[in-house]
Amino acid sequence: MLATSGIATFAALAEASAEHVRTLLLAAGRSFAVSNPTTWPAQAALAAKDDMDALKAMQANLKGVASASN
Repeated sequence: MLATSGIATFAALAEASAEHVRTLLLAAGRSFAVSNPTTWPAQAALAAKDDMDALKAMQANLKGVASASN
C-alpha cells in the first residue's frame, strides 16, 4: 500500500511524516486504519542506514512501552 503511494523504500519512509503515513493508512481502509505509524519514519531511518542494532533496541523499547500500557 505504501509503495503504490510513492513510499517504496526505507529511505522514503524515513523522509515521510508520521501524519502523512497515517493519512495514507486511513485512506487505505479499515484493515490499515488500526496501525499507528508514529515511530515508522524513525525506524525506517535506522533500517535505511542498516543500523539493525539500534532498530532492534528501539523496537524492544516500543514493545516494553506497549506492554506497560496494556
